[in-house]
Amino acid sequence: MVMQAADDASPQPQDETLAHEVAQIERIVAAAARGQQDDMDDRPGDVSLPGRLLHELRRREDAGFLFQERLKALNEITIALSRIDTFDSLCWHAVKYGIDQLGFDRLSLWFVDLDRRQMMGGYGVDEGGEVRDERGLRWSYPGTYIEDFIEGETEASLANDDAPIYNNRSEIIGHGWHISAPMLHGERFVGVLTADNYLRKQPMRSYEPELLRLYGITVGHLTELARIREQAFAMRLEQERTRVLRQFIRDVGHDFRTPLSVINTNSFILTRLEDQVRRQSFADQIREQVRYISRMLDSALEFVALDSDMVLNPTTMDLQTLLAELIAIHRTQSAAKNLIWMTDYDPSLTVKADMLFVRRALVCLLENAVQYTPEGGCIRVGSAFYSGEIGICIEDSGIGMAADAIDRIFEPMYRANQARTERRSGLGLSIARRIIEGHGGRIVVRSTPGKGSAFEVILPAQDQG
Repeated sequence: MVMQAADDASPQPQDETLAHEVAQIERIVAAAARGQQDDMDDRPGDVSLPGRLLHELRRREDAGFLFQERLKALNEITIALSRIDTFDSLCWHAVKYGIDQLGFDRLSLWFVDLDRRQMMGGYGVDEGGEVRDERGLRWSYPGTYIEDFIEGETEASLANDDAPIYNNRSEIIGHGWHISAPMLHGERFVGVLTADNYLRKQPMRSYEPELLRLYGITVGHLTELARIREQAFAMRLEQERTRVLRQFIRDVGHDFRTPLSVINTNSFILTRLEDQVRRQSFADQIREQVRYISRMLDSALEFVALDSDMVLNPTTMDLQTLLAELIAIHRTQSAAKNLIWMTDYDPSLTVKADMLFVRRALVCLLENAVQYTPEGGCIRVGSAFYSGEIGICIEDSGIGMAADAIDRIFEPMYRANQARTERRSGLGLSIARRIIEGHGGRIVVRSTPGKGSAFEVILPAQDQG
């Protein structure tokens, strides 16, 4: 029952009327408390009745204000979630924001699998209040309220204070209220957002079912968009892998054709030669072609293995020792070219990485420098500490590359035009980049045609103190 002053007969907007009624009842209660009820025009028969009305009006006014604040928070959450690219991260943040900013006690995301007639877990809050990965959980929905959502029901499903509350192992851990709201993408049902009061045991606020319904629409739309984006990206990635594989097969076939032709021709000639010196020469050529094919196959297998089988075993590496050893090996191997080797590295630098893999990457880069540096040229090897990173630079005075070649130099089997006659696998730089990126690093390339190229490996630095 709402009391209203007799002289206030004109209609008022709802908010003004509510405020007026609250003020009027406050006057009644205050007068009754002072024993001055006879001085009031309005004389309620029971002083406790205005008190109860006042409490109810204040509660509704507070709930309305809080709902408006939650709607503002929902708008901010929608903007924040729309900036998250990955599906899993978006699901985790949706639960976290719902708890921290919308005031829900516990939330869980479930996605529908219509083919299996099951609900698949996403992320949810456990009985300890922590957001957990529940993607391995499933339950069958036939005969439950989920079927109403699938058929088009858009209102939240409510359960009273005696509803069982479950943990992520489908065990009853208590009783309380429970709300389930459909997650929608347009008009299509994609999942359900659930909330309960297990942790704080607070009574359900009047606005919470509607707030959860609105949040379900938001989360359903954004998660489905994220899923579509990831599927499109995966499709593009698969198409790119197919393109690279086809190009790889064509290039390998091209590179194998020449040595196989030499082997075939020389084998035929060997059957008709009696001169032992000439027979030995043709046999040596065959062995060289076989070794080349073997190197090609080894590089191809190594390159493919780096896609999925690169398991790192990081240890602290002394860069000076490693670089000095590799330079000594390549200086000996390239002695016929009379190359000048120059070094400028910090002897105190260490890096935590898998030594075998990093060694392999540096070998690929040093072989590349030796290959493209002309006789009498110079190769410089240096290392330096940057802010949080360590750089290892291998610079040559070779033929250099044009800008378009730099953009493609790490593609499998790619070679700049002027180097097409070189007898290499064409996979060394691709292997090096995959190894370095697997360590969280990168390779930066600088090159000038006719003057040379510099390949700098950048790796995360450990504490150099």
